[in-house]
Amino acid sequence: MAGGKGAFGLAAALLFGLALATPAANAEDKLDYVASFKNGSLVLDVCTYTQSNGRIGLLGWRSGEARNAFAFRLDEWDKVADLWKKAVRAQGGAWKTVGTVRETGTTDISVLSVKAGPGIELAVASPQGPSIAYVLAPADFAGFEKALEKAKAYVREAPFVPPR
Repeated sequence: MAGGKGAFGLAAALLFGLALATPAANAEDKLDYVASFKNGSLVLDVCTYTQSNGRIGLLGWRSGEARNAFAFRLDEWDKVADLWKKAVRAQGGAWKTVGTVRETGTTDISVLSVKAGPGIELAVASPQGPSIAYVLAPADFAGFEKALEKAKAYVREAPFVPPR
């Protein structure tokens, strides 16, 4: 769905990319930050995005001026959650690729790649945005999982319905 682009994704990526520097495209659009994880100039945000036709979850990466995002609807949540759980179980001293998840329903398909090692690396790449990776330290695992669950609960209240 939107690393940024598609009816829902374009608005989400624009709002996220501008870091709320400008008003939303319309009164119904709303980006809410659930949690932010910071390491130097790198930031990984867990957000929700609301539009008139529903809500989505959004992971956003920032590194200086570079920004990119990975969005997912409620019906895609399990793919992201399963990848996270697999990465937690695969912890170890050496980095290894756990898997990837691709956005759907968009023209600029972002890919979320996950590696496990001494932490968990979450990386985003898309044709129209920069590739950015963030490594969560084990001390942040519980907070990240809690943020994902909080975002999911919010999205569950009004899941996104694609326009026909």
